[in-house]
Amino acid sequence: MPFFVLIFFGIFSAIFAFVFEFLLLGLLPSFLVIENSFSLKTLLFFLVFAFIEESAKYLFLFQYKRFSPAPEKYPILRFILMAICFGVGFFLLEYIVSSPFSDLFTTTLPRIFIPTLLLHIITSFFLILNLFRSHISKDIFFQTASLGVGSMTILHLIYNSVLFFL
Repeated sequence: MPFFVLIFFGIFSAIFAFVFEFLLLGLLPSFLVIENSFSLKTLLFFLVFAFIEESAKYLFLFQYKRFSPAPEKYPILRFILMAICFGVGFFLLEYIVSSPFSDLFTTTLPRIFIPTLLLHIITSFFLILNLFRSHISKDIFFQTASLGVGSMTILHLIYNSVLFFL
């Protein structure tokens, strides 16, 4: 499949994640309120949302892999290009959805635009490596998915926590 298709997979992955995030916020509206100081509630909020986003990425990358020929023979540069396309797709939708709710165009944008884009490219890269470099049988799918999604959720959580204090 051509690389530009991965942009759409990234966009659909972000839509999938946002649907779950908005459902969660609809069921637990007090969960949306983030305190001004870092607390366990803030950490839990970041953890849950990072897990939802990284799980959505993994699911859509897994679907992409199902339709890709001989992925284990790809050179690392191909994985990097795949991650850039997928990460940009995810980021584009996240940016479009988030911009009306923040002061993105004056103060927030310069501070988070590039780092957030890089976060989504980096997490996509490691999820792609996890998926495409491992030979996943039905027996170890859950273990491989847990390792990939779990480690990228922690990275995403650290990023959100650092960004919270800037």
